[in-house]
Amino acid sequence: MHFHAIGDRAVREALDAVEAARAANGPGHGRHHVSHLQVVHPDDLPRFRALSVIANCQPLWACYEPQMTELTLPFLGPERADWQYPFGSLSRSGAPVVLRQ
Repeated sequence: MHFHAIGDRAVREALDAVEAARAANGPGHGRHHVSHLQVVHPDDLPRFRALSVIANCQPLWACYEPQMTELTLPFLGPERADWQYPFGSLSRSGAPVVLRQ
């Protein structure tokens, strides 16, 4: 499966779906991807490795520009803003990471 997940809830639900499918059907040979990953809850970082889900990231969007500073950061708040674009944390957790534009 290839999921598009921007928020932390979407990421969690995608990982939950892969976990449920693997529990019902066995591990299989799929190379499941979750793409975008703008906001990822810290509890979900190790789940990528545990479930062999590829973290498909687009670093082009991880920059401070007016949309980020004026719209996104005020909407997310300080705690969730720190959960944005956790590419290094995903890599350090052992998750398979793909970077693309």
